[in-house]
Amino acid sequence: MHLGIHNSRTIYFSSRKESCTRPWFTIFGFMRLPFKSALTVVALAAASLLFATPAHANVTVAVDYTLTSQSPRLTSFPGTGTCNTPANWYPVTSSYAQAELIVPVSGEYRFTDKASLNMFLVPDGRLVIMDGALDVNDVSNCVESVDDQSDITLAAGTYQMYLTSYAWTPLYGNFGYEISGPGEVTVNLLGSSTVSVDAPTVDTDTAATITATPASDTPGADLSGTVTFLLDGSELVTASIDPATGSASFIANNIAVGTHTITARYSGVPGATEPSTGTGTLTVVRTQTTTTLDISPTEIVDGDQTTYTATVSGLYPSGNVEFYNGTTLVGISPIVDGVASVTVSPSVGTYNITAYYFGDANYTASDSQVKTLLVKLAGNPSTGSDPKTGQPTQTVTPKRLPNTGTDAPNLVPPIAASVALVAGLALMLTRRKQAK
Repeated sequence: MHLGIHNSRTIYFSSRKESCTRPWFTIFGFMRLPFKSALTVVALAAASLLFATPAHANVTVAVDYTLTSQSPRLTSFPGTGTCNTPANWYPVTSSYAQAELIVPVSGEYRFTDKASLNMFLVPDGRLVIMDGALDVNDVSNCVESVDDQSDITLAAGTYQMYLTSYAWTPLYGNFGYEISGPGEVTVNLLGSSTVSVDAPTVDTDTAATITATPASDTPGADLSGTVTFLLDGSELVTASIDPATGSASFIANNIAVGTHTITARYSGVPGATEPSTGTGTLTVVRTQTTTTLDISPTEIVDGDQTTYTATVSGLYPSGNVEFYNGTTLVGISPIVDGVASVTVSPSVGTYNITAYYFGDANYTASDSQVKTLLVKLAGNPSTGSDPKTGQPTQTVTPKRLPNTGTDAPNLVPPIAASVALVAGLALMLTRRKQAK
């Protein structure tokens, strides 16, 4: 019998009778061994064939992906190896691409970072395999985390791969892996997506309509799903994409004055379109106000009262209104439902009144036009101004008593005649005395 091995895989046997009583075997056409020795060689050859067969058959699939500033972000990522416990996940800020991995045959698969195949190691990829969607709050479905190279036993089925870069901060560029194993895996990179955010500039009295619109460079990409809006990192609302407009929007009210970052997280479509994140700037400014003044009444007499009323525009202005006569403060009142008022009883004079609103965190300051108050003396006063001081002056005409009877007789002529008679008599007596 001849035993031969061809191409390290095929074994051939032949035999012939020797002059000795025990059989001899010729191996490889030139080695003659006893039967037991031949069996040993055959066993060793079979073992060598077994171990020489690669654990990963020559069925290799390449996976290439690109990370950009528009790619979605991960807030945590596991270390290499076991990843189904939160303790193995660490805080990072890393962009990622998502792919669907279909394993046709159960077995051991080798994942090799393309960067590890050369000496430069840049860019360096990283991936994690999940049995379902990734939820950083529940990572019990994490299968394995891979850096440079890992052999992973996978059951036939569909998995989700999250492909990123090996960095603590976002690293952009082109990355890739090779996957080999007993079956030819299928890798479906999800359609790319970006999301733009339209956030206006509004005042505090105006609601802000914020819109997010996903887009894709992948022809025919499914851009349905939802958008989650965040204000300065705090989640506000999740809105569905409107099929008619291709956008999601919401209305924001009562946002503080200032510049705010609006983040829109597009959900993507499982198995079709990857998620993405975009940002925009919402600017809220103080509402411009106007202040109007009313004086009622505008003319009073000394001792009476009048009311100054200021009305400030806007939905919810707060604070105080101050009332001035020229530059002299004459009253302060808080605003209630947009109105502030004071009641005063000023002395006699002319007053030029202005209402000043000094604003608050949400409303600008404003002042009213000047209005005049005239305070008169009791009676029938006339007004003027002192030429030296310029201050208002008043003169008062006394009141006449009413005429309640007939006119009194004119007594002047009789009195004058009596006085002349007395004077004449006195003169006559004087002359008589002189004659004697």
